[in-house]
Amino acid sequence: MENSYEKINNQEKSENISKKVDKILEKLFNESFDESLNLRFEKIPLLSAVLATIPLNENDDIKVKELEKSKPLKDLRMLEVGFGSPQDAHLFLLSRFGAEMYGIEKNEENVERTRRWINPEDYKDGEKLLLQKENIKEGNATKISEFFQNVDFDYIVSSRVFEEYPMCGADDGNIGIKKTIDILKETNKKLKNGGFSVHTTTEQFLLQDKKELEKIGFEILALNKKFNEECPADVYYYTILQKN
Repeated sequence: MENSYEKINNQEKSENISKKVDKILEKLFNESFDESLNLRFEKIPLLSAVLATIPLNENDDIKVKELEKSKPLKDLRMLEVGFGSPQDAHLFLLSRFGAEMYGIEKNEENVERTRRWINPEDYKDGEKLLLQKENIKEGNATKISEFFQNVDFDYIVSSRVFEEYPMCGADDGNIGIKKTIDILKETNKKLKNGGFSVHTTTEQFLLQDKKELEKIGFEILALNKKFNEECPADVYYYTILQKN
């Protein structure tokens, strides 16, 4: 199957990405009031940024149940970096829409708890398992290529990782910027050509040097774009990078 990112034309990438993000976010936010859909509103920003990069018409009547049926992320392999606790992780949500999910997290307790939450039979597309315990790794995101030596990804995503806290761990912001560069280099290494690096943050994305991002090997589709004022969660910015 042709990868979704191959269908995106340059004009859409450069001019319409923000419009798509906000329209999708608004529609999913309205859906989140239906408790039966099990769509937590704090997961909507990252999901909206991801869906904006695929050929999904933002004018369509976007509904969770329809997305679960159509599986718009089908045949896409994704890695969530620093997914946190199972309650915070986006792994479960993205797999509901067809993505084959992997994760890496440095906190041992979070990793073990997340693995316990996974029942692979609940996350299937036909006979294909989309979320498996063995694909959830404990480790540092600066060493992605060591943990996933034989796997390349269509998307690498994160929420609240590339910002001042908890990324820096110190008052010196340069520490966080260096870590961000190191992780993005690993991200670029493990992405397929044309793959996406999608991130949401509460504070602005730590690395704002466009030349540095281009040097790593990314085309910048959105950098520190602010979500619509009606954004329903405590993340306010999104960054979307595409591997050259």
